Amino acid sequence: MAVSGGLARCALLLVHALSLLALAAAARVSEVSNVEFVDINTTDHVIEGTISWDPPTDTSTVLHYGVWIANNKDDIFNILRFGSKLWYEDGGEPNVPIGTNHMVISPAISRYLKEDMPAHWFMVLSHRSDFDLGATLTSASYVAIYDSSSLQVGDITVSNVQFTDEDSQATRIGGTLSWERDPAADYGFVSDFSIYLADDASGASETRLGSVPSTDFEFSIPFNTVAETQRFLLVYCENPNGRSAMAAAASFTDWDWEPPSTETSSTMTTLTSTVSGTATVPLSSSTSTSSFTLSSTSTTSSSTTTTSSSSTASTTSSTNTFTATASSTSSSSTSVSETYSSSTTSTTSSSSTSSSTSSSSTTTTWSTSSTTSTTSSSTSSSSTSTSTTSTSTSSTTTSATSTSSTTTSSATSSSSTS
Repeated sequence: MAVSGGLARCALLLVHALSLLALAAAARVSEVSNVEFVDINTTDHVIEGTISWDPPTDTSTVLHYGVWIANNKDDIFNILRFGSKLWYEDGGEPNVPIGTNHMVISPAISRYLKEDMPAHWFMVLSHRSDFDLGATLTSASYVAIYDSSSLQVGDITVSNVQFTDEDSQATRIGGTLSWERDPAADYGFVSDFSIYLADDASGASETRLGSVPSTDFEFSIPFNTVAETQRFLLVYCENPNGRSAMAAAASFTDWDWEPPSTETSSTMTTLTSTVSGTATVPLSSSTSTSSFTLSSTSTTSSSTTTTSSSSTASTTSSTNTFTATASSTSSSSTSVSETYSSSTTSTTSSSSTSSSTSSSSTTTTWSTSSTTSTTSSSTSSSSTSTSTTSTSTSSTTTSATSTSSTTTSSATSSSSTS
């Protein structure tokens, strides 16, 4: 039973959530749009004229329209406390019927509300049977009130100016500039907000980018807008009589995207030394004369690659080769030649973004060969002189290769006699 009850509650919550979504969707298509008002009375602090709007896409659920005058359109408590609903017909019908998309305010009315709170907004509500007043106020459309007069704006400013550059080119900017109204200020004499680029918050070297009606809270800066040295955006309040004495400013950083660049440097060092000579070595049966050559070569190469993202990769390779050759000839005409060669290569790679790796490979080769020559001759009175030459050659070659992880050995032996 407990499980069943829990499932039932979940089902009810789901139905309620879906109902709210449906109401929200219905509200979107049931809202009016393009609300406009022009004050035709040039006396300050009073307003007169026609409020107009475009009807909703779907009016099937709309009962009628209601027009409110308010100080703060986003605060329901403020609307209900200081604002008031305007009657469509004085002393008659309070609501605007479907099919009528305007309301005339005449004669002129004061722009001050209860407790002398200044009016800043006209709000047009689409009343529906399934929406209470609070929900209807939340979904209302609106237009800012400009109190037409000969007065200038003064020192009024907006607040919380925000901008982030989205243009990746150097000295070029683009993106959305936004701001907020100061709840304590009277924006009734502001018809527009004008936008400037400048070198500092006080407006040095300022360049005008454009303006938007006072109903708006943001300005779209086109991509590729030039900003050579200017790193401040200023928002002025203005009307046909001039702009405000001060501006609200926001500094920004010019986003300059650079593709990763790669720089590679390499060095190579080679050292070679050779020693050669002849030595006479006494043997037990004869004397041997040996000649030898020792050769050593060391080559070291290194390369370093650096990218603009500060990552570094380096590779160092070192090869050492040693070769020794010795040959000897004894009095018995036996010639022996030996060659020894060893080559070692070590490679080390490292990167600032990964661990280091290293490898080593050694190749060793040695060979031995010997040649023996014997010549004998005999002469007799009754025979012709005979000469015999015998040459014996044998050679052996062995090679071995080893690495730090795997060792492979191979040997080859060959001999020949003639």
